[in-house]
Amino acid sequence: MGEYGASLPDQKKKIKILDYLAEAAYLPLEDELTRGYILTAITKLHAAIDFIDNPKIDAVMYDYLFSKHVDVQQRAIEYKQIKALHPRIPKELMIKTPLNEAQLIA
Repeated sequence: MGEYGASLPDQKKKIKILDYLAEAAYLPLEDELTRGYILTAITKLHAAIDFIDNPKIDAVMYDYLFSKHVDVQQRAIEYKQIKALHPRIPKELMIKTPLNEAQLIA
C-alpha cells in the first residue's frame, strides 16, 4: 500500500489509505513484524504526499517510538528522521523503487 498507493493520482485516496493504515497499526497482530511493515507503508505513502499534516499518523508514530519491539520502534524512529529531513533530501533520493531487478536490466 505504501509504494503502490503513492502512484495513485488522487490525493484524497492516498489520505484515505493513510487513515486506514493508521487504524491498522493499532490492531492486535500475531507478529510484530507486520506492524513494522505497516509503519513502513505509512512512511512511504506519507513521504509521497510531502508529509502533509495528519494528526493520526503523527499519533501512531509517536506511540511506536516507545515500542518494546525493536523493529517497530526503529521504523517509527526512521519515519521521524525522514520527516524531519524531508525538505533537505534531494528529490533524486526519493524516487520510486523499481518493482523488480528485471526492470533495471531492460
